[in-house]
Amino acid sequence: MESFLDLLFPPRCPGCREILVERGVFCRSCRETFIELSATRCRLCGEPEVELCSHCRGQAPPFERADAAFLHGGALAETIHRLKYEDCPQFARHLARLVLGAARSHLEWCTLVAPIPLHPSRLRGRGYDQALLLARPLAKAAARRLEPRAVRRRRHTAPQVGRDRLARTRNVAGAFVGVPKRCAGQRVLLVDDVLTTGATAGEAALALREAGAAAVRVFTIARAE
Repeated sequence: MESFLDLLFPPRCPGCREILVERGVFCRSCRETFIELSATRCRLCGEPEVELCSHCRGQAPPFERADAAFLHGGALAETIHRLKYEDCPQFARHLARLVLGAARSHLEWCTLVAPIPLHPSRLRGRGYDQALLLARPLAKAAARRLEPRAVRRRRHTAPQVGRDRLARTRNVAGAFVGVPKRCAGQRVLLVDDVLTTGATAGEAALALREAGAAAVRVFTIARAE
């Protein structure tokens, strides 16, 4: 059946939308633009090129570790943008499939997978939560419990794009609240699309820890430099 459907609706690369002529999530040209993270990165927040960054030396984040599959750029960045802002929710399953190998150790570690949620007003505008769409296939592949409401946004925040580290931290301070009955005692893997400074992930992780989560890690598709 799948082969028949592929003949009628041939799979297309989510990066450039060209028909895929070989098996894979992305075409070869788009895949060549992906940049894997260097082996040397901050052991806490995942910042590239340093074993322990200055920010984590000054104050350790509330998550145990943050990791990503790739640097943010090229066709991957375009795909994430289209997922979030151009009504392409179907791209989430392609991205989840792409990063499953990189997420494997974190999925084996956790007892619960949770997306970093949108505020309800933004969810209504977009029509779907891209972090949830990414988290769902990852949790399913690893047979882990998915809990979309382990943490929720209790206030709307302005977009983080264009803000520096301090402004990002202030923008999301106190924006999340954890739900004890959904996360207490759990090792939680927070999933999102892109990690930049870690301010949003840190606030979500802090809310989970305050609600009784045993430990929190963060995994994203990409890491912005």
